[in-house]
Amino acid sequence: MALSHLQITPDFLRAVRDAIDIVAIASDHTRLRKAGRRWSGLCPLHREKTPSFSVDPEQGLFYCFGCGAGGDGIRLHMALTGDDFPAAIEALARRFGVPIPTTPGPRRPRSGEEPDLEPVLTAAAEYFRHDWSARRRRAPTSPGGG
Repeated sequence: MALSHLQITPDFLRAVRDAIDIVAIASDHTRLRKAGRRWSGLCPLHREKTPSFSVDPEQGLFYCFGCGAGGDGIRLHMALTGDDFPAAIEALARRFGVPIPTTPGPRRPRSGEEPDLEPVLTAAAEYFRHDWSARRRRAPTSPGGG
């Protein structure tokens, strides 16, 4: 579930990417075995009998030679959980301790208080005034000068 006011800035995204432990994400869904500098195991994205799933913690990438799936820790999380991008970023930030920047949401009127609709109505009036003027300029004149 994504926060309604999640602010995904380049710095925040970089902090999440840097904090991700892709081996931990993959290990939640399959048993991995160290193979040199990489880890390998059965792919958690499809059924297989022979390990074809490889995780490189130094590069923060995974690849399955069986199904061809690959990418970074965010993509792996999304594939395993079904989360969309903002939800994946939020979940991974929480899991790996990255502070989540938020922006204040729109102020809601208090009980009994009328919402301030003037800015919305002014913008709508300006839009329709402009639209109406543009249509009048484009309208063909009727034959006979009318």
